[in-house]
Amino acid sequence: MWKSIRVPFLLLGVSTSLINFGFNDTEEHAELIKNSAQKQVIKKKELVWDKDNARMVLIPTGYFEMGSRNNISNEKPVHKVEVSVFYMDVHDSRTIPEIYQRNRL
Repeated sequence: MWKSIRVPFLLLGVSTSLINFGFNDTEEHAELIKNSAQKQVIKKKELVWDKDNARMVLIPTGYFEMGSRNNISNEKPVHKVEVSVFYMDVHDSRTIPEIYQRNRL
């Protein structure tokens, strides 16, 4: 059985020519900003892999509550967690074989 794992990643301090490697351009682009080290950070709202047209979307920096308020002792206490910006596949990894079958890669 074919299995794929794709790890979210960040594009930090890279040139625009590197961003286009492996991805199709998308219509919507985020603005160019500078990080605390004054390096340029380019963030596209969506990336598309050239090889299989798999789409990834930008998940912005934010907070969420992690843990459980229920009677599950190993998931307590509920606490606030900060997540840095990252890219995530649009489709669950269980659908990847179906996409490959459809695209006949």
